[in-house]
Amino acid sequence: DLLLQLIEGEKLDITQISLGKITDEYLEHLNDLDARSHDVAEFLVIASRLIYIKSKAIIPTPPTAEEEGEIEDMENKLREYKKYKEVAAIFHETLESGYRSFQRKNGPKFQIQKFTPPAGINLKMLMNILQEVLAAAPEEEVQEKEEVYERKVSVEEKLQELKTLISKKKRFKFTEILKKAKSKHEVIISFLAVLDLIKQKNITVTQDNAFGDIIIYVSK
Repeated sequence: DLLLQLIEGEKLDITQISLGKITDEYLEHLNDLDARSHDVAEFLVIASRLIYIKSKAIIPTPPTAEEEGEIEDMENKLREYKKYKEVAAIFHETLESGYRSFQRKNGPKFQIQKFTPPAGINLKMLMNILQEVLAAAPEEEVQEKEEVYERKVSVEEKLQELKTLISKKKRFKFTEILKKAKSKHEVIISFLAVLDLIKQKNITVTQDNAFGDIIIYVSK
């Protein structure tokens, strides 16, 4: 990290010549190093390589293959470290901004699936519609003489029923579904099933006016 800072401080590229130029600065930092909090041995190894590189510039001598390899290795490690340092800075900035999900640049674009009601419709209106539907639903008959256990319709069953309906009809009203409901429980299940189909993008809904009938269309 110190080598990279010195090179970038002098606005130099990572080359053998640049390493020779910043040798003196590196040795000055080494003199100020606190031996109690740093691994001085690692700094000394790098310092010896820098002194050798600088000596080559003063007294040109043909380097051995091993010496050339060490210099090239130092250059490669610096370039690699620089890449990681730049990427780490980007990650740090991203984490600080609060983002926690990332999308591939060349991959498929994903859209968050969510239910978006038609313009002018809000959660309160939907709740009012549901309450009106429940109020209009037939009352369940209470058997006084004997207990009758009514079979409850599940969301899965209602979904299958609606999928069969939309395979036959491309457009219908929500009230058509409610007319077939035999209890308030089935009305609620029908409402949940419609919401689930909207979420799956199997159908779309419109409403011409507040509290008007909901028109269901089969998505293309």
